[in-house]
Amino acid sequence: MTEILFRSPGKQERPFSDSAGLTARCCSMPLQRAMTDFGADHAFGEVPAKLQEHYGIQMPISTIRKITEFHGQQMHDQSTLSSLPTAQGCRQQIAEIDGCMLPIVTMRDDDGDKRKKKLLHWKEARLALVHEEGSVEPKFEATFAASVDVAGRSLLNCAVLAGLGVNTKVHGVGDGASWIETQIKDKFGDQGSYLIDFYHVCEYLAEASTDCAANDDDWMNTQKQHLKNNQYALVIENLKAHLEPDEVENAKAPVRATDI
Repeated sequence: MTEILFRSPGKQERPFSDSAGLTARCCSMPLQRAMTDFGADHAFGEVPAKLQEHYGIQMPISTIRKITEFHGQQMHDQSTLSSLPTAQGCRQQIAEIDGCMLPIVTMRDDDGDKRKKKLLHWKEARLALVHEEGSVEPKFEATFAASVDVAGRSLLNCAVLAGLGVNTKVHGVGDGASWIETQIKDKFGDQGSYLIDFYHVCEYLAEASTDCAANDDDWMNTQKQHLKNNQYALVIENLKAHLEPDEVENAKAPVRATDI
């Protein structure tokens, strides 16, 4: 028996479009990502040539601008939260935030040679990241604001988008900067905790080892093993034995710099 497909009047069956989740005059998510990546880094007029070169795709400038600005607006909308969640939320989240200096080019308004109007200065950008434990889809937010409180709110926004609730524990990991620890405590209270990552702890220990390991070549490896075994109290005790007197200036006190 021949199978008969019934179609509603005026509707065309498009198997590939239906399976791929595409409609006429739309762009796939991978294509939108490529356009947004280029559109965020370059003038919109330069993007069509880059798309053609890297992906073999021709796209008008108007579409590139529309897609890039749409995703920019989505990021802006997500950065403003009306209220904190009251639901239970996920059980555990991992949170990270850090800053780095980026070069920024601005133009002077005075008259003269336009080629000489460019001014280069550096500005700190802070990137926040939060994901549910076990998830490989973190939520990101970045800010150029000078205030660390704004950076902390970015971290909180990411946590909410990642499923933060009244029952969620937020485990912060970072390089030991005091402002990060302060923001974790301020934004998450008793729900948050902060831990310096293993790499940066070892950096502090390496500086302190010049005073602590004078007669013990294996001192550094011993402290690393204690940390891996969650025996941080032993590391602290080993450092306290070499703590510099108060009259020694901070720049010459690597053990004190570990903030034990």
